[in-house]
Order: sequence, then structure tokens, then C-alpha cells
Amino acid sequence: PSRPGSGIGSRALSSAALRDLPSKAEGNSSQLLSSGQALACSGAQQPSVLPPLPPLHQLQLKSNTGVNSLNATSFSNLGSGGATPSRNVAQLLEKLSDSDSKVRLEATKALGQLAKRSDAAVTAALLGCLADKNNLVRKYAMESLVQVAERGDAEIVAGLIRLLRHGSWFVRQAVASALGRIASRGDGQSVEALVSVLVDEREEVVQAALDSLGKLGRQGDVVLVDALLEQLRRSDSWRAKCSASQALAQVADRGVPQVTSALLENLSDSHEEVRQAAISALPQVAIIGDQQLAAAIIERIKAPETTQASSTVVG
Repeated sequence: PSRPGSGIGSRALSSAALRDLPSKAEGNSSQLLSSGQALACSGAQQPSVLPPLPPLHQLQLKSNTGVNSLNATSFSNLGSGGATPSRNVAQLLEKLSDSDSKVRLEATKALGQLAKRSDAAVTAALLGCLADKNNLVRKYAMESLVQVAERGDAEIVAGLIRLLRHGSWFVRQAVASALGRIASRGDGQSVEALVSVLVDEREEVVQAALDSLGKLGRQGDVVLVDALLEQLRRSDSWRAKCSASQALAQVADRGVPQVTSALLENLSDSHEEVRQAAISALPQVAIIGDQQLAAAIIERIKAPETTQASSTVVG
């Protein structure tokens, strides 16, 4: 286990694809059939949005030990003339090593609001917080790191990639998620590192890597597409299959037979969320107007009681 101030970031954000997938009752197969026929519906998912941080005067930084604690009053003065910005940040950096996880949490949140972008001392400290033993400290360390770091900052990205080999799975999960929000799209080193994580023993790490690969992958990257197809076909995790489907929708070129074939197979998966993820991804990777594929989709998902509705859609 990590020491109280040694750490980094957050439990990785849950996949928006998993959270937003519509529930499917037997009676609404016609909706899926219509989507398959159209091959033009949007499969894009809205990024997960964390609730806004409270105003500074509401932040509490009081240690149980009472040693060097910052209270609500002192926080209300931050940035308002009570101290220089650099001193405020220095105080917060000290609090990242406090034994009280609540103190570390609030310091982590505040750094994202107060620190200057690309502040080397702050980014280094927040990288360390990604290994904190507290889930919320890790979560907000990642959020603050995203706010402070420049997108594509090579030094920070390199530090994150090194941490993908950390012994704790929750650190690897947090780092895999952070890479998707800090590295630049098409960054070959980040993509290669995340692909290597797809064999991780922890499902949570694999899912975080898949989510980030969808954000970072270059359109038509054959190596990446092959890795995602491998997950789609061989993973025992329904969550990983959903994330792989969503990532394929973001990076695969249209009309690649291996991609459409693998997604079609998932329309027969025993897990409802996997079927829903596949039907959402297919319109993004299919050639618009591919009647043969549309017929194959309808054939895969139709049920006896929806045959009449299917005929109506096809007609």
C-alpha cells in the first residue's frame, strides 16, 4: 500500500459508453432494427463530466492532527491578497503529504484551481498523488493534473507512461485514464504503451486503457484496430467488449470487413450491454447505404415477435 502523501490521482473514470447505453427490453427491438437499417445514427458519446468544485471559501483543509492546518478562513483568503499566489500553492503542496486524506483531497482540488499551467513543481506533485491510497485523492489529482498540464506535454506523458508499470493496479488504472486526457491524439508512444496494458490482469486497468485508446488513436491505425479486435473477440469481460466497440467506432476506417464482422458477432452476445455497444458502433464503421450489412444486422437481432416490424423497416 502507498504512503499517505505518495500518491496519484483517481479511480479511472467509468466509460461513458457503459453508463449511457440505453436499456433494451424485448419490446424495443424495432428501435435497434431501425438503427441498423439507417447506418447513419450518431454513436458519439458525451465525455464524462465531473461535478464542479465548490467555491474556494467552502473548501475545508483542517487536519485531525491540528499541525500546520489550513482552515476555511485561510482558504477564503487564497488569491484575494492574503498571500501571494506562489505562497498559496506552496502551502497546498505541503498539504499533499498530510496524514489526513481529507486534507490531501482538498489540497489536490485547490491546486487545479490555483496553480499556473505547466507549473513543474505542481505537475510533479500531482503525478505523485496518482498513487495515493485514497480513491478520491487519486481522482482529483488526475482532474487537477489535466487542468494544470499542457495537452501533449512530453515530460508529463513520459512520466505517466512509466507509471503504467506500477505495482498497484489502481495506480495503473488512474494513469491509463489520465493519458487519454493529457496525451495528444495520434501520440504513438502513448498508444503503444496503452496497447501493452490490454493484457493487464485487472479488468479495470484494461477498460481504462481501452477508453483512452479511443481518444488517442489515429484514424485507421491498423495495429491499434487489430488490438481492439482482439479484445472484442477474446475478452471475457463485457465491459472491455463495450469499450473496445466504442474505441473501434472512433478509430477504425469505414468499410473494414474485419471490424464490421466482429461487431456483427457481438450482436449475438449473451450480454445486453455488449449488443447495445455493437449496434451503436456499427453505423460509425460501416459504409453508408451498405444494404448487405443492414440486412445482416436485421437478421442478427430480429426476434419472432418483431418479424413484421422488421419487414416494414426493410420495405
